[in-house]
Amino acid sequence: MTTAESPPLPTACPILVGRSSTLTQIVRLAERAAGGQGRVALVSGDAGIGKSRLLAEVKARILASATGNPADNFLVLEGRCFEEDRHCGVGKI
Repeated sequence: MTTAESPPLPTACPILVGRSSTLTQIVRLAERAAGGQGRVALVSGDAGIGKSRLLAEVKARILASATGNPADNFLVLEGRCFEEDRHCGVGKI
């Protein structure tokens, strides 16, 4: 819910179906990490199920909620697999 005090969060894509629980969990992990408690989240699954979309939304929400300069609170690292490695369970990044 959006109020006058809280502007709407940016959305990478307006549709994110069935991921609110996972999204909330990952955002909470990031908030704890920002508070000094180290955290790791592993996002895995078959090609095309929305891993990249989910993480784009997590990134947008985290950076939108960061106080001051987001770069002071978070270092966002991103990697992609090479197309030829997409069928390999453990490929180089």
